[in-house]
Amino acid sequence: MRKSDTDVIIVGAGISGLSCAKTLMKKDLRFLILEAGQKVGGRIKSDHVDGFILIAVVVLDHKSMDNESLVLSVRRELRQWFGDPVRNWSHIKTYHMGHALPDQSPPVSNPAIYSGKVRDGVYTCGEYQRIPGIQWALLSGRKTAEQIIHENQFQ
Repeated sequence: MRKSDTDVIIVGAGISGLSCAKTLMKKDLRFLILEAGQKVGGRIKSDHVDGFILIAVVVLDHKSMDNESLVLSVRRELRQWFGDPVRNWSHIKTYHMGHALPDQSPPVSNPAIYSGKVRDGVYTCGEYQRIPGIQWALLSGRKTAEQIIHENQFQ
């Protein structure tokens, strides 16, 4: 029997799978990401149109900001992610949506208390039966990786 070249297999290259991979990388673990689609990122989308790349950005809880301040704030954050090329990007349109998330009335699971273990060697992460949203998807990916590292004694 040959020893595997992979410590962990991640199914899905959405934001949770990528967050899980990032946490595993910090521990120098070997992983393989399997993605059924043509692109990574799951529901986070960018499109190529006529030689341009269009990136959709969702900002929550910005009601106290005027549109100009909001655009400047988003540009600052995008510059942290993508670097100086953001300075040349054009803002096309801002849509204000009053209710973009599904109802999250109690009882809702506490995202800080997390166990993604299904059975030995099988874990889930993402919004599966949890609160929807990018921050929770990122958290569940990291928490899943931490649980894998701890339970499998990867050091």
